[in-house]
Amino acid sequence: MTPPRASISTKRFLLELNRDLQEINQNVRNSVSFDFLHGHSKFKPGDPLSTIEIAVLTLEDRRYFSHFGFELRAVPRLLRRYLRTGQLGGISTIEQQVVRIVTGRYDRNVNRKIKELLLAFFINFHLGKREILHFYLNSSYFGYGVVGCNEASQLLFSKDIAMLCIEEAAIIAACLPVPMPRLLVEELRRSGGHISPSSLFKEARHINSRWEREVNFRTQIVLKKSHRVLNNL
Repeated sequence: MTPPRASISTKRFLLELNRDLQEINQNVRNSVSFDFLHGHSKFKPGDPLSTIEIAVLTLEDRRYFSHFGFELRAVPRLLRRYLRTGQLGGISTIEQQVVRIVTGRYDRNVNRKIKELLLAFFINFHLGKREILHFYLNSSYFGYGVVGCNEASQLLFSKDIAMLCIEEAAIIAACLPVPMPRLLVEELRRSGGHISPSSLFKEARHINSRWEREVNFRTQIVLKKSHRVLNNL
């Protein structure tokens, strides 16, 4: 007797979910290093949030330490967006973005979104919040050929990420939704990086004014609202 098609689909879905969960766990555990943020390789429970952590969480996921991979309060907004536009993107937690980085799945459909939410939830039972966050910071795309926040920091300010002030960290965090364009990256590499945010914005304004405006806007959000992240700890 042939098994019902629905049961076959469910079994395949669960197998894929388990495979993806194992892949995420392995990738995060094998790649996470804390020295680029705190100057030592192992996380110490007393380590305060670094400036880049504060900046990224301010822009990307302010309640990161208060949820388990998804925000219930975001569900109504997600449904309204889907009904209005037919799209499911635009509202994601750090865990959901980590799922996309590891699996390489960025297509926006209902099946993918359900799997992404489940994986984002389950990885919280296998990995620590700081592990997940550090993997995200060290694996995300910040601009043309630039992967990881420390590489972005060296390119922009010729500094290790742990040495940044909050304004410099805010600029790097702002590059996550608005990656650095190719012409700007090439100019930064030729010039050897900038030592101040003002000089960066001045040059970027001539190369790509739209990028400069958007990054400047997000930088100001961090400067005004970063305290909210600390209040949610």
